[in-house]
Amino acid sequence: MNKLLSLLLLLPLPVSSSELFHTSISMACMKEKECTAGVVEVDLEGQESETREILNYLKEIGVEVYKAVPQYFKKEFRAVYYSDDKLIFINAGYLYNKKDLLEVLRHEGWHVAQDCEAGFDSPELVPIYEYSEVPQKFKDDALMRYGFDPFVIKIETEAIWAMYTPKMTINELEKCKKVITYEQG
Repeated sequence: MNKLLSLLLLLPLPVSSSELFHTSISMACMKEKECTAGVVEVDLEGQESETREILNYLKEIGVEVYKAVPQYFKKEFRAVYYSDDKLIFINAGYLYNKKDLLEVLRHEGWHVAQDCEAGFDSPELVPIYEYSEVPQKFKDDALMRYGFDPFVIKIETEAIWAMYTPKMTINELEKCKKVITYEQG
């Protein structure tokens, strides 16, 4: 499958092959690291200060961060965090400038913090804040983006809040790193 998807990335997409892209299948292929064409690890070099800090904490926690071509993502997916494998994949099609990368890293890094809060072995992320503490504008934004699923809204509302709030993700990842260090030593 890897060779087929790699070849298709180089060719124009005929209608019949487009069903291989923008699907759960293509996302799983990327997650399993079987589809590697157009997937690169996000590099610290040349990044803004907060971006570097987030990437450093993620690395210390054991989370790998990659940028990938849009074909691997379901439509409108900007990024995804796979908690079971500690992998973040960012859709390169939404990265127009350094601010975009920072916002995506804040958002997905927040999901890592929620995973840490759950204990990393839990199958689900957990909210860090009480829902009532989250500013209303982020609740409204989450509702527009994700629809009304009470659990998803609680998780995503916090991540949207973190996405627009400098250092919020860094502070939680720092706490997570301390917990991991304490547990290991």
